[in-house]
Amino acid sequence: MWKRTFKQLLKEFWIPGLIAGGWTTYVLWGGNITVETVLAELVPSFFLVSWLTGQIFRVRKQAGVESSLQTLEVRVTGLVDKLEVKTQELVNHMTGGDSFCYMAVMADNVNWIAIHRGEYHLQNLGIRVCDIDLPLDTPNWMQTANTNLSIGTLFKGMCSQCEIQPLTGQHRRFNIFYTASNGTFTQELRLKRTTPNKWAAATRVYRQNDGQKVILHERIDPDFPLELDGTAGY
Repeated sequence: MWKRTFKQLLKEFWIPGLIAGGWTTYVLWGGNITVETVLAELVPSFFLVSWLTGQIFRVRKQAGVESSLQTLEVRVTGLVDKLEVKTQELVNHMTGGDSFCYMAVMADNVNWIAIHRGEYHLQNLGIRVCDIDLPLDTPNWMQTANTNLSIGTLFKGMCSQCEIQPLTGQHRRFNIFYTASNGTFTQELRLKRTTPNKWAAATRVYRQNDGQKVILHERIDPDFPLELDGTAGY
């Protein structure tokens, strides 16, 4: 302990001692040298130089501490950013993130499929298909017009076959409502028969965000007959 203390004192005061000794020698050279005159020159100069060098060491140490703190701040900020990204990615895996799905009719005009879109699995997926062409005065309209499906988990890049009534007539309109762990979204599906065995489709999927529709997906078949106003009839 004392050895370390002595080394530290020697490290901090050898320069002031050397300068003070040199200054005292310069001032008293060729003059009357006594203990009083030596102390009178040596002590003030030693403490003055000690104070100056102490300030230099303090400033250097402070600059080093500030530099270390800046480096630490940059590293902590980087770690926090990485942690936020990893946490958000984990949450997205748990909830489904911004993934969604949409319904489409197979070429046989009978089978329907739910098609996944996005980077994360959809969890707790439920679907309600509403036939908006069914007259409102139909008995038990709510039960007749709506088909409820429980998909569960729809994995990334996959699709799920759904049991919906086969298409009839010349044109059909469906609004499809989805609920999942990442929220709700809606699909508007419009179908028109172009040949006896073929239907053309126009569809779009959106989420509500502060009362505004945010379009997630939209597709209109090239042979889909548009309305007179040039729209798909959503």
